[in-house]
Amino acid sequence: MNEFFVESLDEFVPISATNVVYQDITAKVKGTEISIEKIPVRIYAATNEEVFDRDLAQVRDERLFAAYARRNNLLTTPEIKAIRHHLGLSQRGFANFLGLAKSTIEQYEAGSLPTRANSNLIERVADYDVTTLKKMFVDSDVKKYSNNDMDVLQKLTAEKLERARFQKALDVAAWFMAQDYMQRQVDVTVSTLTQMKLQKLLYFAQGIFMKQYQRLLFSEDTLAYTHGPVYDSVAQQFHGQRELDILQTLDQAALTQILAQQQNISEDIEVGGVLSYVWAHYGHFEAASLRALTHSDESAWTRTYQAGEYKLQIPNEEIVMEFAEVKR
Repeated sequence: MNEFFVESLDEFVPISATNVVYQDITAKVKGTEISIEKIPVRIYAATNEEVFDRDLAQVRDERLFAAYARRNNLLTTPEIKAIRHHLGLSQRGFANFLGLAKSTIEQYEAGSLPTRANSNLIERVADYDVTTLKKMFVDSDVKKYSNNDMDVLQKLTAEKLERARFQKALDVAAWFMAQDYMQRQVDVTVSTLTQMKLQKLLYFAQGIFMKQYQRLLFSEDTLAYTHGPVYDSVAQQFHGQRELDILQTLDQAALTQILAQQQNISEDIEVGGVLSYVWAHYGHFEAASLRALTHSDESAWTRTYQAGEYKLQIPNEEIVMEFAEVKR
C-alpha cells in the first residue's frame, strides 16, 4: 500500500508522509480488557494523527488475540497450525479427525480464537498419545479422508499387521479351486469358477481374516485394477484364462495332492474357518455381483483406485476398515 487515508484531510497521502511509531494499547477481546506493549501504529507525520494500515492492524489483532489466548490457556493460531503440520494432515483431514468442520479449522488458522472445548480437543493430539489418536481415528469418518491423510493417520495409529504363513494369494487360491471342483462334482448346474470371481473371493478372505485376527492371511499386496482388487500371483498364473477348470484336466495324482492341501487348510481353525465362511457367503455369487460389492462407495478399492494408475496398492488398513462391520 503506497497511500493512506487521512480522515481530517479527507484524502489520501503518500507513504512518505507517514511514520510508524510504537505504542502501548488496551483493547477489549471478547469482553475482556487486554493490554499490550509496543504495538506498531502508522501516523500522519504532520499532525500525529493515526491512519489505518491494514497490515499493522492485523499485527495488532494477532498480538491481542495471542495475549487473550495466553490469559485463558487457549491455543493460538501459530500453535494450531504447528500441531496440524506436525501431524502432516490437510485442513480437511485435521478437521475430520477432530470431528469439526473444515471451515472451523480455516478460521482458527486465519486468526480466530478457538472455543475452550475445541482448544482442549486440539491440544489432546499434540502429545501423540497413541491410544487417544487411535480412538479418534476410529470414531472419525474414514470416507472423508484423502489418500494422503489416510496414509498419515494409518502410520500414526495402526499397529503393524503380522505376516501370515502364506506368502502369496496363489497359495490360498487352490483351496477355492478345489472347493469349486468338488461342488461341481455333485451339482452340474454350478457355473465354473472364473478368474475374476477367484480374485474377489481371495480379497474377501484377506479382508475378513485381517479383521478377525489382526494379521494377514497372505503377504501379497492387494492391487487396485479397473475391475476391482487383484493379486498379481493369480493374474500371472492364469493369464488369459477366464474360466478356471484346470482341476478337471489334472491326472489323478496331481488332483489328489491339491485336494489333500485343501483338506489341510480346512483343518486349520483360523484359516479354514474364514475360507469356509467366504465360500458359504460369497461362493454362490457370479463374478459380476462380487465386482459390484468391491465397487461400493465404502470399499477400499473405491477409496484407492485411480484411472490410469497401474498396480496401485490398496492399503491393508483400508481393507480392514471395509470389513469392520462383517460379523462371523
